Amino acid sequence: MSQQPKAKMNIPMCAACVLLCLTLFSIHLTSGLYAKYIAKGNGEDDARVAKFNVVTTGDADAVAVSTAVVFDTYVIKVENKSEVAVEYNMSVALESKSESAGVDASLDKDNGTLAANASTANIHTLTFSVLNWDKITENTKAESANINIGFTVTIDVVQID
Repeated sequence: MSQQPKAKMNIPMCAACVLLCLTLFSIHLTSGLYAKYIAKGNGEDDARVAKFNVVTTGDADAVAVSTAVVFDTYVIKVENKSEVAVEYNMSVALESKSESAGVDASLDKDNGTLAANASTANIHTLTFSVLNWDKITENTKAESANINIGFTVTIDVVQID
């Protein structure tokens, strides 16, 4: 019987196989660790817009002369029926015909604030004055005169909360 020659062992190839097996084994063991850093979640939400409703009114009575110097007043009411608090500024502009007739207009207070769903309204008084009574009566022979006073009240309202 003849003895067969012994096969030589390739050491680098064996080392590479052992390292490959160890790498695969360690990847298998550490693959579960990544799940600890993954977070999932879901949710939902609803949003609603707050109601904005500011109501302004003026008295319906005509403005008339009460004396030769001051006209009656015009009352302006500002109400907040909104779900938010508001702040406002008012301004008055006379038509050029009224200004040239010698009439002036002034507000008792030109700004204010109202809480959300306020139960009370802010009342403002617009007073008209005669700057030059002669200008109003110059085209009439009577002791009294009627003129139309054209004016615009502008109210700028801003939400403050």
